[in-house]
Amino acid sequence: MLSNYGFLVPKNFFCRTIEEIRDAFYFFEGQKFVLKCQIQFGGRGKSGAVKVVSNIQESELFFRRWMNRKLATDKTGIDGQKVVGMLVEEYIDVQQEMYVSVSIDKNKNRIVLIFSFYGGIEVEKNHEKNRNYFQKLEIDLIKRLKLDTIRRYVDKLCNIQKISLSFSKFLFDLLEIFFSLDLLFIEINPIAIDRYGKLICLDGKSKIDENALFREKEIKKEILSVENDSLEDIIDKLSISSNYVSLNGNIGCISNGAGLAMGLMDLIKIYGGHPANFLDIGGNTSLSKVEKYFCKILNQDRVIVVIVNVFGGIIRCDVVAQILLRSMKKIGGKPIPKIFVRFSGNRYQYGINMLKESCFKSNISIMYNLEEMVEKSVLLTKGRNVHFN
Repeated sequence: MLSNYGFLVPKNFFCRTIEEIRDAFYFFEGQKFVLKCQIQFGGRGKSGAVKVVSNIQESELFFRRWMNRKLATDKTGIDGQKVVGMLVEEYIDVQQEMYVSVSIDKNKNRIVLIFSFYGGIEVEKNHEKNRNYFQKLEIDLIKRLKLDTIRRYVDKLCNIQKISLSFSKFLFDLLEIFFSLDLLFIEINPIAIDRYGKLICLDGKSKIDENALFREKEIKKEILSVENDSLEDIIDKLSISSNYVSLNGNIGCISNGAGLAMGLMDLIKIYGGHPANFLDIGGNTSLSKVEKYFCKILNQDRVIVVIVNVFGGIIRCDVVAQILLRSMKKIGGKPIPKIFVRFSGNRYQYGINMLKESCFKSNISIMYNLEEMVEKSVLLTKGRNVHFN
């Protein structure tokens, strides 16, 4: 994506097989290069998942060590994420590492640009150590920022004219990408200054507004080409509503209404647990989409317990019960996590009766006290014995 807009990136190859690793090695003609495990989270460097290698034996050993294995970093949580491929990348002789990110502050309706000349894997420690190392600019959505304005702020951190000018232009162009591609977030860390004074993007991540994907067909193709999921799963990811947000915990959360959903997540954290997701099934969400959400949560290996906390209104409790049972049938012979259900409101007793009379009744516990339900869920995730009524 960055190279298409004129940014310098190292020569690289995305590899899924040992044969592709060998081909990449011969392309670099025996020079040093970098292997990077491909997951959707940061923190790989500190976890040993980025390695500089100089021969084919090291390359193959590293590939076999990580490919298709779970990689856990400080960003993924304890369950980690499967390595779906390796990026084989040209080695850059780095003289200095810098950091930049662009994101949205929804409270202020502003774009936020943050940059520093102290980037790399210790960027968070550097920020804690001295916040003066970092500059933060709030950008009006209409007025935008001019190059000379950016330059004034860059000059506060850098007194080398050539670097200050090129980095200011870099930031200006990155903001243009952010707006033109409908991004919600982009981070480049690190941006390297090589021995020739060039700025090179060594690593980065971005998130596109899923509502704008119809405008960004090329990016959609890229997502489809590198993901390891089936086409159906990818399309589901691209179309999934903002009512669902995946997190790194092991307690699945199903609620209707953002207030109930956030309250449930807060209570889980208070009792020492970790939510696996945010889900507000709402009253206007299609039932087929609700079923997809349920299946998604039940299918995740890291989910040990699922909490269903529903106050029946537009979407009735018996309808939620029906969708839950249908979802449990759909996941087939896969082990089903323990499910705690608390219904109140519209047709709650009908919903409870449906669950009690189903073939999955041994997997489901009906609860009436929210705090007790959360406490038992957290204890289960920690391997503690829990008494069920």
